[in-house]
Amino acid sequence: LDLKKKLLHKLRVLFAMADKDHNGGISMEEFEDALQKDEMISWLRAVELKSVDALELFTLLDEDGTGEVEIEEFVNGCLRIQGSAKAIDLAMLGAAHSEAVHRLHLDFCEHARFVEERLGWRRREPLDGHRKSDSREA
Repeated sequence: LDLKKKLLHKLRVLFAMADKDHNGGISMEEFEDALQKDEMISWLRAVELKSVDALELFTLLDEDGTGEVEIEEFVNGCLRIQGSAKAIDLAMLGAAHSEAVHRLHLDFCEHARFVEERLGWRRREPLDGHRKSDSREA
């Protein structure tokens, strides 16, 4: 428990160091600058990450695509990879998989609408992936 508190404190210190404008978020530019600092380099070595992996981690943590990572995203993401450099690979694979599944779902819905239009079918409910319906009106 004491080790976890120390780790959390260290991650918060690293975040504060990287958040140069003190707005509560780290931009990619701030993160890249932080990668040049000895404290960040030491932490990356401790979790066996190279700078390139760290930049990929930043992109992964920026879940909402705002270009900024908030402190909780940073801390939680760093804790996920703590102890295993391969965890970042798994996290990135998971994110890529989720995106691929989402795109596949959208493509399926688009194709289903196309087929329904061509066959003159009409849905009582919108095709949104939540309810199955193939009711047809002739």
